[in-house]
Amino acid sequence: MKLGTSDIHIEAEESGIKVRLRVDGVLQEVAEIEKEKWKKIISRMKLLAKVKLNIKDTKGSGAVGAYRVRELIEKHFVSVVIGGLFSAEATKEYLEARKHGVFFISLSQIYLPKDQKDHLLLEVPGSVESQVARIFSDEMIAKFGKRGAIIYPKSNRGQAYLDEFWRKAKLQNIDVTGIHSYDKNSTDHRQAVEKVLGLKFKRERKEELEIISKIHSLEKFRSTRRIQQLKPQIDFDWIFMPAFPNEAMQLIPSFSYYDAFNLNLIGGPSWRSKMLSKESYKLGKLYFIGDNVKTAETSFTDNFIERYKKRPRLIEMMGYDSYQIINSLIADNNYETRDELDSAIRSKDFLSGITGKWSLEEGIWIKDMSPLKLRRGAIQKVQFDPEELKKYRESEEEKQEAKNQSDLELEQV
Repeated sequence: MKLGTSDIHIEAEESGIKVRLRVDGVLQEVAEIEKEKWKKIISRMKLLAKVKLNIKDTKGSGAVGAYRVRELIEKHFVSVVIGGLFSAEATKEYLEARKHGVFFISLSQIYLPKDQKDHLLLEVPGSVESQVARIFSDEMIAKFGKRGAIIYPKSNRGQAYLDEFWRKAKLQNIDVTGIHSYDKNSTDHRQAVEKVLGLKFKRERKEELEIISKIHSLEKFRSTRRIQQLKPQIDFDWIFMPAFPNEAMQLIPSFSYYDAFNLNLIGGPSWRSKMLSKESYKLGKLYFIGDNVKTAETSFTDNFIERYKKRPRLIEMMGYDSYQIINSLIADNNYETRDELDSAIRSKDFLSGITGKWSLEEGIWIKDMSPLKLRRGAIQKVQFDPEELKKYRESEEEKQEAKNQSDLELEQV
């Protein structure tokens, strides 16, 4: 303190344990501790912090992960579990934690129906419900329009997105003009895109098809380009595609293949991808719901760069977030039972980390996520027009008032 130290860093390295002090913003090494003493130091720090850490390896298996969670709860009496680096693993671990009323912080998304989730689950990357809530926010609808469509993978993941998409659309009176699935194991998704664009049902457009076919038959010797016989029917303002990057790379070009250009395509957090970023200049308007990590400029980021000479990845930020969330719950509180911790979690208006903020809505933790845009290899935050948003809200209020008046008149009749 006499040196004006703001931080004390105790860091494990290959050669030994370094102790560094931050003085005037610069880390200075002041001591080195023998490796053999490291475990004793860690134990002492846990004791002083009144925190006990138990670490178990799940071997990347959901079954092993669930067993480890049960072991931590029954043998070590833990109250909070951080886990689930992969979704399948996370789901089994969460369901085991839920049986015992233990708070589970997941490092990946969990693809379960909403009614199987509760306040004892927090998904650090942002849940399906968090993403869909942002897509159906007033800002997004005012900017992109009230006619939406979804094309989703045939899987538990896809079904989770579809169920929540449909639920929110009905609640907010959004027109869903198309719901179509694709085989996630296929590398050719043109059939799914044909359905989205109304090109799969030629019988209903028979007259239009006959006219265009005659025109093309007259021109067939003049052009060598692919002939698109029917114009795509774009009856949506935007389309949500909860596809992984490799799937998106197959889906997105199929739209331009069928002469559907300048579409508003919206994906999930996985679209923060080098693969998509590299190709974004030729893929059109690509948006996604994710974390605006540019705002995560904290001492954690600075310290990470100083130590490892590189910026932290999202997984390292999520790990740090998990600890911060636990710390915010237990700091200055001495819970005697899990029920007391449960009550404390329920009473929280929000929980915060460096990648975002979570609020308790409809009994589950919803992350405040950012609409982002992929443009020529760069990620930009989507800008909203305040006037556009104001007009949209005023219009919705007028419609609601008219509906209320109509309902009242019917009741009186």
